[in-house]
Amino acid sequence: MAVFIRTRRVGAHIDGRQLERELAIRHLEAKRLAELAGLSEDVVSRARAGERISLASLYAIGAALEAVPVRGSLITSLVADQKRTAEALASSAAHAQEADSGRPLAAQA
Repeated sequence: MAVFIRTRRVGAHIDGRQLERELAIRHLEAKRLAELAGLSEDVVSRARAGERISLASLYAIGAALEAVPVRGSLITSLVADQKRTAEALASSAAHAQEADSGRPLAAQA
């Protein structure tokens, strides 16, 4: 009598968006992450896509990310982007007001 056992490979899924954020705040490219982790670019690509990777690959990616210092905060970058957007909107509003009144803002004061 033959017995067939179906084994299921153990693996993990990484949140691809979170991995992208981790790469961004470290100014790392996927190719460099693969080199640091000792993995193929294909494995890193699958991790970035949220596909299943082995637990060993997961640990290697985690160790590689921990070894690279964070260069500037992503939050700091986002706040700076929002500040630039707000300044641009304020400038646009001032120019629109100037155009509507027909005279420069300095002359209206």
